[in-house]
Amino acid sequence: MKKYKTFFKLQWRMIWKTRSRFLSVLLIIFLGTAFFAGLRITPQVMNTSADRYLDNQNYADLTLIPTYGATDEDIAEILKIDGVQSATGVYVFDALASFDSYQDGVVVYSYQSDVNTPYLTDGRLPENDMECLVDLQYLNDHPEMELGDTVTLSNDQGEQTFTVVGFAKDVRQLIYYNRGTNIYGSGQSVGFIIINPTPAKALGLNQELIDLLGTDAFYNQVLIQVEGADALNVFSDEYDQLLEGVKADIEDCIQARLDERYDTLVGDKLALLEEPRKQYEEGLQAYENGVAQFEIETKQAEIALIESRMQILEGRQQLVDAKGQFTEGSSVITSEIDNLNSQLAALQSQLDELRHSINDQDSAPDLSEGDEIVVDGDATSEMTALIDEMDTAISEMNSTLSGLSQYVDAALQLESGELALDKAELQLEVGEQQLALTKQQTQDQLDAAKAELDAAKVQLDEAEAQINQIPQPTYYLLDKDLNEGTASFKSDSDRIGAIAELFPLTFFLVAALVSLTTMTRMVEEQRSQSGTLRALGYSKVAVMMQYICYALLATAIGSILGILFGSFFFPYIIYSLYCLMMYDVPQTMVYCWNVSIYALTIVIAVFVTLLATMFASYSELTLMPAILMRPKAPKLGKRILLEKVTWLWKRLNFNQKVTMRNIFRYKKRFFMSIIGIAGCTALIVTGFGVKYSITDMTERQFNEIWLYDGSVTYTDEYTLEEMNAKRDELKTNAQISDVMTALQLTGTGSGQSDKTLDMTLMVPSSLNRIDSYFTLREDGSQDEITLGDDGVVLSIKAAELLDVGVGDTIQFTYNDTSYTMTISAITENYMQHFIYMSSTYYASVFGEEAQYNACLFNTTESLDEDTANVLGKMLMNDESVSSVTFVHQLADQLNTQMESVDIVVWVLIISAALLAFVVLYNLTNININERISEIATIKVLGFRNKEVYDYVFRENTILSVIGTLIGLFLGVFLHHFIMNTVEVDMIMFVRTIRPISFVFAIVLTMMFTYLIDLFMRRVLRRIDMVSSLKSIE
Repeated sequence: MKKYKTFFKLQWRMIWKTRSRFLSVLLIIFLGTAFFAGLRITPQVMNTSADRYLDNQNYADLTLIPTYGATDEDIAEILKIDGVQSATGVYVFDALASFDSYQDGVVVYSYQSDVNTPYLTDGRLPENDMECLVDLQYLNDHPEMELGDTVTLSNDQGEQTFTVVGFAKDVRQLIYYNRGTNIYGSGQSVGFIIINPTPAKALGLNQELIDLLGTDAFYNQVLIQVEGADALNVFSDEYDQLLEGVKADIEDCIQARLDERYDTLVGDKLALLEEPRKQYEEGLQAYENGVAQFEIETKQAEIALIESRMQILEGRQQLVDAKGQFTEGSSVITSEIDNLNSQLAALQSQLDELRHSINDQDSAPDLSEGDEIVVDGDATSEMTALIDEMDTAISEMNSTLSGLSQYVDAALQLESGELALDKAELQLEVGEQQLALTKQQTQDQLDAAKAELDAAKVQLDEAEAQINQIPQPTYYLLDKDLNEGTASFKSDSDRIGAIAELFPLTFFLVAALVSLTTMTRMVEEQRSQSGTLRALGYSKVAVMMQYICYALLATAIGSILGILFGSFFFPYIIYSLYCLMMYDVPQTMVYCWNVSIYALTIVIAVFVTLLATMFASYSELTLMPAILMRPKAPKLGKRILLEKVTWLWKRLNFNQKVTMRNIFRYKKRFFMSIIGIAGCTALIVTGFGVKYSITDMTERQFNEIWLYDGSVTYTDEYTLEEMNAKRDELKTNAQISDVMTALQLTGTGSGQSDKTLDMTLMVPSSLNRIDSYFTLREDGSQDEITLGDDGVVLSIKAAELLDVGVGDTIQFTYNDTSYTMTISAITENYMQHFIYMSSTYYASVFGEEAQYNACLFNTTESLDEDTANVLGKMLMNDESVSSVTFVHQLADQLNTQMESVDIVVWVLIISAALLAFVVLYNLTNININERISEIATIKVLGFRNKEVYDYVFRENTILSVIGTLIGLFLGVFLHHFIMNTVEVDMIMFVRTIRPISFVFAIVLTMMFTYLIDLFMRRVLRRIDMVSSLKSIE
């Protein structure tokens, strides 16, 4: 028992005598374990704390948004699904909130007490339909608002005024700086407002959808909670797996319900058209029958007219024949009349001659009275003969004339017949005209009827087309990954976890290595005591135990304290800063214990140190006790490589030569010091490198790559001429200096890897002006890229993720159609994934001319937040505008998000600097303690204090310089590895290190070296030359 009492007393004395070394080992282990365990458990603490907040507020695991709304019957069917705990219909909509002189876009939620419960920070919950809760962030933006004030909500459905009765937070809005987009105000929501369901229904349901569905008995969102989900961490893989099975069943159910409602809706509307269509078809049949009857009657009338015409023609034919006969007789009569006329003329001439001759002889008798003339002698006989001849001729003429009267009667009959035919033909023409008039009137009536039928057909067709154009209902089933707040929080916690994977491990390994060096040196220094104990009969194990206990106490105490401190301090600082600067969640942190992390921490800290201690002590104890009781012979001095460089070696003074020989003589100390200092320097370089990689990313993206100030996105696509008109309209605004139209399409891209990325296709309307809006340049070389007509320019992060390069092709999918594009160049880009394409190449790939839906603009001067909001509201007044985005607002949001990471980086830098200080102190302290006799000797030889300082600290400075240079080189690789680890798909950080980071690392390392040298001068001054020299005896 007395033996062990002596052992414990020696153990305590060893600790007390080497308390500075013990404390340095404990402190190094404390820092390493605190940093390692603290950062490793921080993501778990962040996730657990946020999950506790979500559970307390009855967070909806799934949010269903059907485009046709959800009825009570739909909700009832969802509740029948295995695994669904609750399903609650709610109303969510955008509105314009008017308070005082402010008008801002807000998102409005209907109040529910059992799901997505508001986190009340002041006031009370709404108790009637005229009261509301207001977002606490809205209050921060409008600090003059107080409880009891009124706010007016208005949208396309109406307007209503509410009294503010409380301020709250909401689990759907976790990010301070981003409340989402809005169709009112400046295009961005400034907060949320919660009202009761009744007014929410009146303002939240779209009237067009109500008219389409013919009812307002539906909700526009359904909040679903899954059984057992509240028992799991919302950010865990088990939670995701639990939701996957339920999501599939809900999707099947709601799709079937929506399809049924669509079929019913279309069927009902088509049924309304059946009676009008039947009437139309009956009218069309009546019309067609009328047309047929009209054509028959018209043809019959035309036949009768034709037959009459034929009869007239036959009569005329007979008349023509009679006329022909009459014409032949009339020619004979004419000749006979002419003959008679000539005969009568001859007779009259003869008669006249006779009468003349009679008058010449005596007084002639009055022949005109018919008196008989008696002539005597030959003359009388001659006259009598002449008269007889004349009588004969007259008789013949009378006979002829009687025949002529028959011809005259025939001519009169022919003329009468011709007149009758003319009259009949006139009547026929009147009949034809009457038929034509009747036909025209009837045709006009038929045409009017046909026009009415055609108009009815057009109306029916248009109605049917409108019914057929009723959009197919769809739905969106959102989980935490599709909620910007929870997704961003998970991304940030994962980013912290990614940093914690390597950075703390490197930190811890450096600490463990220095602890190992410290214990190894202590075992070597304590060899005399080990030999004494062995000579007194203590076993090797007993002697080894004093060093094992020493190391165990230092590392165990340091590990436990480090775990306790780190598990509280680092998560608290990081989580609180995230909550303070970025996330709108209560700052109440839930402390977590992770046995695996703590076990790993202790194993690394204790096991490695104990193993090194056991190995060092065992190697020493293999020697005989007599040998152990004697001091270890110093290493023989050897010529070093530098001595062969005679021109340099000759220029070194004595102290410098001694320093160089000592550095290379103690190789173990040399390499341990170099490794320790290089590790700390690499950590500092990495810390500053990460900081500037983050800050430089936003600077390059928003000031060097995106050169435009804002963009206006339209609801539809327009031709270039139409878009130019909108461009000219924007340019009339005095705050806008220049505008370029463009086409922006959001789709997915795929390449040679298995990844599929969300990508934005950008097609500028003018390649000549693109330099004023974008910078296309190669990453690294910074050479400018020209956007041509032979391919697309792809952002570098997308190229890496898709595993493609220049000359390869990618598939861009838009509206379920895939398009193949050839990559002509890869451009530098840090945020999101972009494909830049000329309008000419667009036409060749898509097979149609580009139509544009966006305008990028530059402003006349930099806009502050208020001016940007006013301009945004002005631009949003155009009903064709869907959103307005300002680049500086995106930059501010990203900077805010990155500031939280920046704070974490500062924690890393400070921790690395503190570790560097402790490591340098420990190495310096070891160096001095193991060389006390040597230092006492040079003091005896007359070295002054300054010379002693130079003798010892010159080595530290040289080792620090060498270790720092190596650490700078290692820091580049460590920085590159961490950057690739913490990057997410949508963001690429700057992967180069600013030269200032190297400067900071060098300055800090050398500053710590100098401060430690100043502090350790007191130790050198306190070395007792006599006792130190006697210690060898």
